Amino acid sequence: MMRSHSDGVTPSAAMPNFMADRGARLVDAGYSILPIAPGAKCPGQYSNSNGWRGLTDWVRFCDRQPTALELEIWSGWPGCGIGIPGGRAVGIDIDVLDSDVALQIEALAQAELGATPAIRIGRNPKRLLVYRAKAVFQKFALHPIEVIAHGGQFVAYAIHPDTGEPYRWPVEDLSEIELASLPTVTEESCRRFLDAAIRLVPPELRQSHLGPDRHAEYYYAPGGNLRGTLPAVGAALSFIANDDLPYEDWIRIGLALKGGLGEAGWPLFQAWSGGSSKDKAETTAKAWQSLKPNRIGAGTIYGYALERGWLPDSDLILNGALAEVVEKPGHPAAGFLARIEAEIATEKEDKAQEAAPVRTPTGDVATADEVTGNAASGLSSSGRTDVAALVATAPGLLGQITQWMISTAVSPQPFLSLGAALCVLGTAMGRRYRLNQPDTRSNLYVIALADSTSGKDHPRKCARRLLIEAGLGQHLGGETIASGSGLLASLAKHPVRLFQIDEFGHFVTAVLDPHSHAHHRREIMTQFTVLSTSATETVIGTEYANQEERPRLDICEPCVCVYASTVPHVFWGAMQHGNIADGSLPRFLIFQTERNFPDEQDPQSIDDGLHELVPVLQSVADGDGTLASSMAPCVRPILLTVPFNTEAATLDQALRCRQLELKRQHEGTPFAAIVGRMREHTRRVALIAAVGVDHVQPVVTADVYRWAEALVEHCIASVIDQAKRFVADSAHEAMSKRVLDVIRRAGRWLDGNALTQRIRFLPRKARAEIIAELAEAGLVEVRQEGTLTKPRQLVRAAPE
Repeated sequence: MMRSHSDGVTPSAAMPNFMADRGARLVDAGYSILPIAPGAKCPGQYSNSNGWRGLTDWVRFCDRQPTALELEIWSGWPGCGIGIPGGRAVGIDIDVLDSDVALQIEALAQAELGATPAIRIGRNPKRLLVYRAKAVFQKFALHPIEVIAHGGQFVAYAIHPDTGEPYRWPVEDLSEIELASLPTVTEESCRRFLDAAIRLVPPELRQSHLGPDRHAEYYYAPGGNLRGTLPAVGAALSFIANDDLPYEDWIRIGLALKGGLGEAGWPLFQAWSGGSSKDKAETTAKAWQSLKPNRIGAGTIYGYALERGWLPDSDLILNGALAEVVEKPGHPAAGFLARIEAEIATEKEDKAQEAAPVRTPTGDVATADEVTGNAASGLSSSGRTDVAALVATAPGLLGQITQWMISTAVSPQPFLSLGAALCVLGTAMGRRYRLNQPDTRSNLYVIALADSTSGKDHPRKCARRLLIEAGLGQHLGGETIASGSGLLASLAKHPVRLFQIDEFGHFVTAVLDPHSHAHHRREIMTQFTVLSTSATETVIGTEYANQEERPRLDICEPCVCVYASTVPHVFWGAMQHGNIADGSLPRFLIFQTERNFPDEQDPQSIDDGLHELVPVLQSVADGDGTLASSMAPCVRPILLTVPFNTEAATLDQALRCRQLELKRQHEGTPFAAIVGRMREHTRRVALIAAVGVDHVQPVVTADVYRWAEALVEHCIASVIDQAKRFVADSAHEAMSKRVLDVIRRAGRWLDGNALTQRIRFLPRKARAEIIAELAEAGLVEVRQEGTLTKPRQLVRAAPE
């Protein structure tokens, strides 16, 4: 467990700071490094307010060395140790406490992989040997021996938490060894070594390497069963290699198979067990008969397989209870799966038609001007622009980044990719470009809405990777923000930041809940609100009593971009009308996917196309040196003013007038604040798009402005539509809107039984009251239909 101030272990200046002593030397010698928290073996980060805590996303240092700024910051952290991320460096970790065995394995490594002087001792006789990768490969292990490659890390310098002594390099200090001088290894040579080395480890010293089991409630709802289906379990088991597993792992798989399939699992266990050189048929059969699972089942098999790359076919049914229902002849639910599949197929066909490229009468793909046409005068959902067309016509570098994110995703989310691309480009050009009259910068806030497992995380990962590859990793803010003062402290180190926040809906819930004690989160939201309007001025920091330890942090013209993702029901469930009207939400552009679960594809490698984007993004950020201003937070930047051409300037003034009219139309409603930001958002998006077209001599053209206006109008219309449907100021109103949405989604007349099935979350009395209220308000239509026994009531949504 990592120690921190709260644990009573406060790092002091007297503790050795290995990072300050050897960090720079290791980087010069060719190694990538990362900070290790004192008293722990894992990467950490330090702040005056929170002490030491875990370092998020440290795996990025597997691909690059730290910057000079990062190294300088780490060197000031008390007690900071040094870790070496796997990648170019490879560690052979021999985690064995038997001296004879550990020395035999070391001798084997020296003979098979090459004689290396880089040997580290933590708790003797355990040891680790360092090599150089000929080509980068992923980590793997047969515990207690691990090959620490890409995705892993090992401690080089720190105080060992068990011995209380520093890690030792008894042959030669690693900081004195050039990485290029170490023997080279490949994935193949390491696997050959590992296969030979594990035979030197007595069975009693071998450790489980499957990981913990997963009981039914981990994979199914609470109270779920252990059962799976034979096709699904068999497919999953093929991904779990029986490479002479320890006894505990062998028994665990047997328990899971019997718990998931009963006696039908015996042939699978018999065949799988036979893959081990230790297998004895009589022992296997006897063990199977003795197994009495009561806690684990098919979920354990599925879990281990998913960790090893298994992707279940879409036609597989994983839950045995569900399979029994859909396959039982005469059962009321029999055949429902086929009906669902038919509905999905129809939906796919409809969506494919909607997503088809917009074409002109001559057959050419439509331009942005032709797609957007004249801006709609209203903001109803029916007037929204086609999302596929907006994505397809994204101009210049913005479109290239978007398409790269789409092509490298298993579950592509084009609209969310466009939102992430805007944030990446807006960050890269921060404090370099602006529009005039009024002064507008590229600080953009985006919220991406899509369900879990829908692919919404991929654009965020791509944004991080692209900025790091372009040498702009210093622009990445932490994905976890502890407080408002922590946010300002981050900007005090670098005034241009992209904060990517996952599960933003829970963040918003805590901020808006009047009974929540998450005061620090309210402070963060307040700071975001202030920073959104402070990109053209100096933000004055907080005055603390002890100015020597906590000086005031002033930031001149900060550029803060935010890309936050969350699921829609959590986000909208937290909202009330007052939250929309107070000005915080309207500062965000909300990108809501129109398809939560898109068709999956075979993605391109994330490296494909990356080398084409990196130099352009670097040039956007750095220019030729004549415009690049100091990134010191206290220095006012030198900016290039991006002009409008004549037609675009006319469009900008026309939008100004239309925005005023929309504000008057929505006066007295929460939506006035949303439409009141329409021109501001459009100008930001147009600025980013124009720089993406030409970062040397950018100009906002009419085509660029129309595209930006259409995008913003779509986002605002979507927000208003969703808010009308789901935002409520009371529990009763929220429930009424939920019922109305259920009826609208049906798209047809519903009888009592069909309606009850859809809104069974309501008691009968409340159900009748809400239907009556909706009918009185003219939102649903109700009629009676005669039957042979008694009349039945039918309900459908009134035309919108």
